[in-house]
Amino acid sequence: MTIGSLVPRPPKSGEAQTNCYMAAERDCGGGLSREHYISRGLIDGPELRVRGLPWQHEEVAHYPDNLVARILCRRHNSALSPLDAHAIRFFLAIEAAIDHAQRRSLSRQSRYFLASGHALELWAIKTLD
Repeated sequence: MTIGSLVPRPPKSGEAQTNCYMAAERDCGGGLSREHYISRGLIDGPELRVRGLPWQHEEVAHYPDNLVARILCRRHNSALSPLDAHAIRFFLAIEAAIDHAQRRSLSRQSRYFLASGHALELWAIKTLD
């Protein structure tokens, strides 16, 4: 399972967007985007109960579209989106594996789930940074 390119498409823009984490690459574009703290595709439902964020003193319900930071320009956010797709596939595979393991069945057929550990590590770095 390959990740694909995480570099914006050529030509290089030569721009450094203030507050973009990737500004040092001098390949920014499109202004700052709204980067979800947790990949949007991993949040199921109309709200997410969150605790432990630096500005919180108690658990609070948040709308997923409000759990964002402006830390990447649109160009870099778009280039890194394959990592979000890999993370979503990984967590869906975990759910499917748990469901398969807990289901009662007389079938002895094995089921395999593949994920890219490299992509998951990069997604974690992107998410936790």
